Amino acid sequence: MSLGSVFLPAFRKNALAANTRLLPRILEGEAGAAEVQDFCRNYRVAAICSLLLAASAEDFHRFLRKSAAAFAFYSARKSPAFTLPRALAPAMDALACGDFEAAATIFQQVGDTWDPGTEYEEDFLYARFLGAHFFGAPDPARDAGWVDRYAELVGTRDDARLSVLRAFLAGDAERFEQGLEQLLSERARRYQRLAAKQAIPLWESSTEGYISIEGLALLALAERKGLHTRTDYLHVPALVRLPATRTGTRADWRQPLD
Repeated sequence: MSLGSVFLPAFRKNALAANTRLLPRILEGEAGAAEVQDFCRNYRVAAICSLLLAASAEDFHRFLRKSAAAFAFYSARKSPAFTLPRALAPAMDALACGDFEAAATIFQQVGDTWDPGTEYEEDFLYARFLGAHFFGAPDPARDAGWVDRYAELVGTRDDARLSVLRAFLAGDAERFEQGLEQLLSERARRYQRLAAKQAIPLWESSTEGYISIEGLALLALAERKGLHTRTDYLHVPALVRLPATRTGTRADWRQPLD
């Protein structure tokens, strides 16, 4: 048993307690962008803790639905304004629990402009492609243009996200499989390096370091597109991909401890 796993109950309790404190500012519209993102991330951490502690796919999906619903609520206000890269994590929370309606709402509500002062253009293009390709009006030429621009930016570098985008564009299950496996392997190695250097807090390496919400979200999109996928992947356990666990009423994000 790792040191981090011993503290999972505390990490879960702390995340939900933090959201209890943040809730009034969220409801009153006083929270800043960073606070909203923290609120969603706390639900994400609680989701992962629930999965790792009790193998509870139901609680995992319930907390991810809360993250997505909270972000959709706040992004509808348009103040503060969120760009696509900043909205991608809660949108992926929605995808990871099968709440495609919430994902579509998030992609449609946030801004569609790139902020060159704070964001990499390839991060913007990645989020833009996913939102438009799966939840916007079909436009193969538009989508291909974004992928071509992404390819220009990364140059000769072997980029896993580019492989995933090309796979979605072409409907290529084999290329998607290769891109996803590369993405998950690189992600795992990055977390291992950061944890070894103590460059990230223990709660992060012990939760997000072991479960990939992005991987789960991309698999949900692949399935939506009709691509064949395997059952189990690195840091994407089969338990949370079972169709039966994606059912249920939308959780009330206003009740952190429920």
